[in-house]
Amino acid sequence: GSALWAGRSSDQISFMGQTPPPAHLRIGIVGAGCAGLTAAEELKKKGYTNVTVIEAKKRAGGKVITIPFSDENGQPQGTYEGGTVFYLPGKLYSDYARRYQMSIVYNAIPRCRTIDLNTMQVTSPYLIESPLPLSQRLGQLWRFMSEMTSHHEAQSPGFNHAVFKRLGDSCSFWFTNHGLEFARDTFIPLANALQFPSIGGPIPVAYLVKTLALLNRLGVHRRLMLSFPKFKEGNQVLWQRVAEQHRVLFRTPVKKIRRGKTVRVEVPQGELEFDRLIWAAPMEDFPSVADADEDTQDIVRRIRNVKRAVITCRIDGLPSSVCYFIRNTVNHEVPINYPYAIYEVQPGTGVYNLYPYMHDDTSVDDMVHNVYDLARRLGASKAKLIGQPLIWKWFPYFAVEDFKRGIYERFELMQGENNTFFVGEILSGVGVAFGMEYAANIVERFFPHPTFDSLQTRPLYEPNPRVSPPSAFDLTMSSDNIRPFPSMHFRKDQPNE
Repeated sequence: GSALWAGRSSDQISFMGQTPPPAHLRIGIVGAGCAGLTAAEELKKKGYTNVTVIEAKKRAGGKVITIPFSDENGQPQGTYEGGTVFYLPGKLYSDYARRYQMSIVYNAIPRCRTIDLNTMQVTSPYLIESPLPLSQRLGQLWRFMSEMTSHHEAQSPGFNHAVFKRLGDSCSFWFTNHGLEFARDTFIPLANALQFPSIGGPIPVAYLVKTLALLNRLGVHRRLMLSFPKFKEGNQVLWQRVAEQHRVLFRTPVKKIRRGKTVRVEVPQGELEFDRLIWAAPMEDFPSVADADEDTQDIVRRIRNVKRAVITCRIDGLPSSVCYFIRNTVNHEVPINYPYAIYEVQPGTGVYNLYPYMHDDTSVDDMVHNVYDLARRLGASKAKLIGQPLIWKWFPYFAVEDFKRGIYERFELMQGENNTFFVGEILSGVGVAFGMEYAANIVERFFPHPTFDSLQTRPLYEPNPRVSPPSAFDLTMSSDNIRPFPSMHFRKDQPNE
């Protein structure tokens, strides 16, 4: 196909900074999620002037999506997060929040508590029922938190560090082996709500360590109270504002990638040619469009994904300030397609997000049935879905055996092959902040400060760019093929299933 744009060729440029690259080096980024846009931002900060982001969807943010909702009379009432909810800080994330004039609020989400569906008892996660004496419970929590905070490497980008080889055991085995069963019962509902459903199963404890490393960035008070901040404007607004500062081709799915001296990317409009490519889309999609070698295909085949739904309902009759994590223990496991968490998206609206996980054969009807069941158990009089359930590949991971065999070392060897680099959640670990930091680390390691032509003026990186108000962005989702779900009314004497 004909090139949409090409810029000047850079065949003479050595890879990995042996010769400083020119500022006009043609860099393509596939994916306008948090990692891809962070890479674009950091490249711009270094002085690169010829960066293009390719995004299949009509919006920026990836798994960060903010959705407006109306009251029962059709009047705008607020927004809810259809993907990532909390702002869990890091220096880079905080810098972006300031640069793009985001307002951080701390009381928009109710304080998180654990609910036991067998007894309907609501407590702080640290005070759940246990036959152990208080001293042993406190001792386990202290030992667990000390163990988690001792792994300072968990704060560094990615998993390619020797410490993670020692954290390859499954979560269940690790807790049992350390004699921390009460700590497991305390923290697993939090991990369930934030990231993954497994108590047993093949998920290495390293991913839990990463999750808790992110929580450790909050102050002690907020950690103890489980009080999480978010952006007042909506999480997606940050990434829409970042995207405004870059060349982003929305609604542009990648059809084919051919790599040689340069990287040619075929899109519906034609062909793009780059000197370097950063893949920031889901890693499992890469072999289907690229000329991936056998080793790359083998690595990608080993990626597992936990699927999760975000179901938003208007629920009448619940107490105010609900944010519950469902207690989930070895002896009383919550079914995977049952909601693991529920919270009111804005105080007083009566609108709630609920989070069930999914097997491959889980149907939307099954999950909606369970959402209505939880609403009834909590004392609701009526529940009705708002919009369509959002289905996500929520948590990509490598299983225990691959983790222990050094899968991340293999991944590291792929960086830079065929002028291609990889960022994203499978490499960085959970959460927006880690995804950003990993992408920034790839830019720092592999993209040195560029040189400028004698006639070229170094672009000014504005510390405080002009940003658009939230109302300027189209945060609505397509209503095509939306299947309406009936509202449910509940009787007070209806028995639990």
